[in-house]
Formats: sequence, C-alpha cells, structure tokens
Amino acid sequence: MPSSRYVVWPAVALLSFVLTACGGDAATPTAEATPTVAPAASPSPTDTPPPAPAGLSSVSIALPPVGIQTMALHTALEGGFFEQHGLDVTLTVVGTPMDVMRAVRMGRSDLAVVPPHQVANSLSSPRPLVAIGAIGGSTQLNVVIATAAAAQRGLTADSPLEERLLGLKGLRLAHPPGPLGVNTARAVVEAAGLDPAQDVELVPTAGADEAGALREGTIDAFVGHHPYLEDVIVDGTAIMLLHLTGGELPSIGGFPNQVLALSPDAIAGKEDVLRAVLAALQDAQQAIREDPTVATRALAAAFPDLSAAVLEQGVSIYAPGVPASPVITEEAYQTALKIFGLSDVPFAQLVNSSLIDAS
Repeated sequence: MPSSRYVVWPAVALLSFVLTACGGDAATPTAEATPTVAPAASPSPTDTPPPAPAGLSSVSIALPPVGIQTMALHTALEGGFFEQHGLDVTLTVVGTPMDVMRAVRMGRSDLAVVPPHQVANSLSSPRPLVAIGAIGGSTQLNVVIATAAAAQRGLTADSPLEERLLGLKGLRLAHPPGPLGVNTARAVVEAAGLDPAQDVELVPTAGADEAGALREGTIDAFVGHHPYLEDVIVDGTAIMLLHLTGGELPSIGGFPNQVLALSPDAIAGKEDVLRAVLAALQDAQQAIREDPTVATRALAAAFPDLSAAVLEQGVSIYAPGVPASPVITEEAYQTALKIFGLSDVPFAQLVNSSLIDAS
C-alpha cells in the first residue's frame, strides 16, 4: 500500500491555479469557489505527517497547487513508486513558487517544485536553489480556438499544422499577462510567419478569465492552461488549435515546466535519498508514457473534486509532455529562460545533473 500523504498549508486550498500555472504570472491571489486544488486526504492546514514507517526514508516535497501538470509526482506517490525506492514522501501544497522556495529555505520541506525561471531568479538571492530534475518536459500552455471561429476557417484539431498556424490571422488571441504568456503568444504568431502587432489582436487576460471571455465572444482564442483549457474543450466551446505540450513547435514549448530544486548545500549527505527520489520519479514518468491511465488513476485519487471529464481531457493534453526521465538538458533550460524573458545564466549554476547520472 503506497504511503499517500498530503499536507496543505493555511489558505492554500482557496488559492486559484492561476497563481502558479503560468510561472507566477498572476500578481495577486484569486479566490475560487470550487476547491479543485484540495488534495485527496483533505488534511487540515495544521496537519503534519506521521513519522515515516520503519525502513523508509522520509522526504517532504513542497509544491504549488498546479494539479495535473505535476502528474508524474502524484503518480510516483499514488502508484507506490516512491515506496518501492524506500521512500515515505509527503507532498506539501504550499501556494506560490515563492512560498515553495521559502519552505525549503526554512527547512520545512526537503525539495521544492518550481518553474525553471524561479531557479534562475534565485541565483541573485543569498540562498539560491539548484534544479536536480524535471517533472514535466513541455510547456503547460496550449492554444484553443472557439468552435465557431474554427468552423469559419475550416479548421479542426487534426488540420495540418501549417493551416492551423495560418488560422491565427485576424484572431483576438488572449494570453496570460506575465512573460510566459506574452512571449508564448508572440512566438506562436511569429511561427506562423505573422506579425503580432499587425495580424492578430493580442489580449492580455488573466488565466481564470479566459474561458469566460471565449464563451462571451469577446475573444476568439486563447493561450492557456489547466483547468481552463479542459473546461472549454469538454463543454464544446473550443477545440485545441496548437498542442504545444504535445510537441508541436518544440522551439517554443520544449522545456521543463516544473523542476525539483533545493539549496546546493543541502545535497551533501543526502545523495542516496535524492537519487531514490529521482529514480522513483523516472519510473513514474516511464509508466505514464507507456499507459497514461496510470496518471488518470493517481490524479483521481489526489484530486477527487475534479470532474472525470476534465481529468481525462487534462491527462490527454499533459501526458504527452511527460519526459522519459528527469534529465534536464542545457538546450531545454535555455528554451525555458528565453520564453520567460531571461538570458545569460550559466547552466552549471542552474542544474546539478550528477544525481540522475548516478541513479
């Protein structure tokens, strides 16, 4: 029986996915009526996990409430992969990426789950972090188009990529307002050979508001993420136009969307445990690639309030972006930094790959 344990820090269960789904694009917390981020165990905010069972090493991983995008972690936990590698893992849902990093720096968690640019940003702080492995291998942003707009252009989700790209012309294209959203929207338009300033109308829109705007007809398409993508596809409002997570346009979307990180000085003496964490994560990643329904089952246990239709649609969107291993390449990390508007950060300062090489 896997040791499936979750802890939620105060108020996190009321935070919207939008806080973290775009790498910190949202400026302020947003209340959400449906607590879709609440984990399966529904612990009270003050709960702490019991001691690890005999023979298992205890590991606490802090993560923001991003849900489906961290499916490999939930699969490793719910599928028993952590336990198979001698680990008793607790996933601590904390809040924003800054809160996650603070949890590690305070010693309340052993590992942090953060977007890749947060590791780069941490290098200027007195207590920087280093990434040791990737959880997801592709961007969490994709492009959907209103069903009516797609029909007017004769487009389907299976139309040739070139036709779908050219279908962007003349659209009112919404995107999250932060660097990731802005740069992704501009990059997909430019990939079509179009001018973002002339050929489309880019509309900065909070992730939580994009679905409503599409239903109201004030936009024609949006660059967005879970759970808003799934909602509009499931109810028939939209179809997938560009599946960036699935590998379309890899120069834009081919980067780790969430990484495991910790303080460099915290590695010494914990190498074996960290190797075990990464080995279990890799087992889960490979299991998902072989059979995505293992992720569906794990996420259903972790997020029981998420509807089955949205969950299945989400897995179909995000499972193709799960990498074969947690290895982070320099090319992929540089792609991430570029899309987040960063550059000239030495890879050796960002990533410690030795733990995966030895696992």
